[in-house]
Amino acid sequence: MGRGKMKNLKDKLKNLELILISAIALVTPSCDNSYTLHREALEKYTPITKEQKDSLFNNLNSGLKEYINKIYFIDEKDFFEDNILAHAHREDQIICLSKNYKNYSDGTLFHESAHLRHDALDNIGFHFSEKWKQIADFEYGEENTKSYYDLSNKLILIEWEDRTIGPKKGCLTPSSAKSIFEDVANFVECLGHRKISKQIKEFYEKGDNFLISLYPLYFADTTDKRYRQKLDLLKEYNFLTKEEHEKLSKNLGSLNYLLKEKGNEK
Repeated sequence: MGRGKMKNLKDKLKNLELILISAIALVTPSCDNSYTLHREALEKYTPITKEQKDSLFNNLNSGLKEYINKIYFIDEKDFFEDNILAHAHREDQIICLSKNYKNYSDGTLFHESAHLRHDALDNIGFHFSEKWKQIADFEYGEENTKSYYDLSNKLILIEWEDRTIGPKKGCLTPSSAKSIFEDVANFVECLGHRKISKQIKEFYEKGDNFLISLYPLYFADTTDKRYRQKLDLLKEYNFLTKEEHEKLSKNLGSLNYLLKEKGNEK
């Protein structure tokens, strides 16, 4: 691959990294002014529905789209919150995605869909969260991570408290450590990961550690049984199909050898 094409691929991946570290959330109705303004702004958009042909819903398995009513692509300003590029509304089961990232929305769509399924299962009484916590054996909370912002208050990086960014303690990313909802959604988000190419592996070998935050599943420590147990639970509760579960299980830790090689070089 020529230098120009390599640079273009790298720039595209770095843009994707910026998208993925921006905040994504499960929204609860409130009297907050920003929430009211956001709801009013949605009225000017035409949502995507399950009935439409060739819609985004076709990218989702039956379990993930079960608890979604509509999907909106909206201007970033209409979130009325800093650092928000996507979120899911739990009360009426809709997903809002930023128009600016329409070409990169697959991982985020899976992420937000997981939020809605997770919330619905707990409300119905399936005790999904209870089982997940038993596997996780981990105390979720903001104290597990450090977040960094630029001068305009834009989120630019989330790290573990020890300043690392890779999978750890059964969690795929530092943001996973903040809450059980983010932990679950970050696993399901991996359905949107592109296939790791030879060129992408070359980026890592040259010192581009941002790939770990883009593709954490590939760098997970498979000796920690929690990663595989979480994938199994996601399949049991229909977040993943049998084929999707097999794919993610196969990819789990498949590039971890690169971490070991770098460790041996030191």
